[in-house]
Amino acid sequence: MKTIKNKSILGLIILTILIGAGCKKEGCTDSNADNYDSKADKSNSSCVYRYPSAVKINSIPEFNPSGGTWDIDGNPDVYMRFTKSTANNWIYTTAIENDFSNTVTFTITDAPDYFTKEEWKYEILDFDLLSGDELISSGTFNPLSSGSNGKFTVVNGNTNIEFQYAVKE
Repeated sequence: MKTIKNKSILGLIILTILIGAGCKKEGCTDSNADNYDSKADKSNSSCVYRYPSAVKINSIPEFNPSGGTWDIDGNPDVYMRFTKSTANNWIYTTAIENDFSNTVTFTITDAPDYFTKEEWKYEILDFDLLSGDELISSGTFNPLSSGSNGKFTVVNGNTNIEFQYAVKE
C-alpha cells in the first residue's frame, strides 16, 4: 500500500513538473521591439519594430557659436544624420534643405535599420560648400524610452526634433 501511495505522489510530482514546463508565457522576447514583453519566456513571432519614416526639425539655434548668422542670408542649408551611438558610420543622412527658416520634414524611405533600445546620436549640420560644414546641434536619444502614435520628440537646448516612425514586423 505504501508503494502505491509513493508511486502516486511521484506521479503527481512528475505531472506537475511537466504541466508547469509546458505553460511558458508566449509573447515578444526581443527587448529591441516596440511590444517587448519582459514576462514572456517563449517567442510567438509577434515582435514589431520602430522604423524611422521621417524626421522633422522644428527649431535650431538662431546663431552659430560665434554669435553670427549661419549663412550670408542668415538661413543655414540644413541636413541631419543619426545612428546608433556604438556605430562607426551614420545609418541615416537626410537630404539638404536650402535656406532653412522655420521647420523642415525629411522623409525616410526604405529605412535600412529599425530603432533599438540602445542610445542613438544625431547631428544637425549647416552645409557649406566652400568653408566646410558647421555643426549646428548634436546630442543623444533613446528611441524606445518614449513616444506614441508614431512619433517622439528630442529637445536639446534650442533644438527640437520630432522623429516619426512606422511600426512593422
